[in-house]
Amino acid sequence: MIKTAVLLNPRSSCSSFNKLDVTIGLNPPIKLDPSKEYFIRGHKAQISSRIPNVFKAIDYIFDNSFIMVRRGIGGDYTKIQLSYGNYTASQIGQAINGQISDWWSNPNDPGFIITANGVVDKVSIKIDSSKLSMAGQFCVDFGTNDLYKTFGFLKENAIIEDDGVYYSTEEVKLDTQGTTMDITVDLTTCRNVNGKLSNILFSVPLILAQGSTTDFLYPPSGTAVIPLLPFIGSNLIASYTIKYRTIHDKPFYFLNGTNLLEFDICY
Repeated sequence: MIKTAVLLNPRSSCSSFNKLDVTIGLNPPIKLDPSKEYFIRGHKAQISSRIPNVFKAIDYIFDNSFIMVRRGIGGDYTKIQLSYGNYTASQIGQAINGQISDWWSNPNDPGFIITANGVVDKVSIKIDSSKLSMAGQFCVDFGTNDLYKTFGFLKENAIIEDDGVYYSTEEVKLDTQGTTMDITVDLTTCRNVNGKLSNILFSVPLILAQGSTTDFLYPPSGTAVIPLLPFIGSNLIASYTIKYRTIHDKPFYFLNGTNLLEFDICY
């Protein structure tokens, strides 16, 4: 029979754009019996769904948070800075038009529209300069940062200076941080992921569960038992660290919210 030696409930929260990695100090430290073999067993995770897809990373090079526009061939571009957030393609277009509303004869009918077709996984960009409030050509450049990757365009096709409808040709990456979150703990390294040892405790598919609109709940009802992972720490545990990572082992960022985990050390 498997018995729990200690039940651990790490929590972390943020009220603005940040990581939710956390190091937990234990006072008093946990003392384990050196004669026993211990395991790590994950129980559940409650993860904030406030995950941005438009942002500038802090710990690695990534930025899709601005776009350059102008209303004439030649001359300087205007930089449109987007607030960090979780956008659809059309909402990105709306946010851009909101900052240049006076460029359009009718702000409610702008000549710059971004849409996404989820059936064929394409993003389209439509430009109609006849809707400008003054004569000119609406131009856009989304290749000076990573926004072209988000829309699924090649960098060389990310400057558009003619009216028309333009479609993505590459993989659209509106889920810029991916659709799976790896949660790691430095008390085990036994998982083998693509031939390399890993300290992943949970791999959470980012699908809202049980009707929640604010959190990802894992595991969903009916999930098979989460496996036991060999414990690798010392018999005296003074602290441990939880990290949230993309499948590419990049830090995961949140807009706000609280993450709650539950796992135990058992024997």
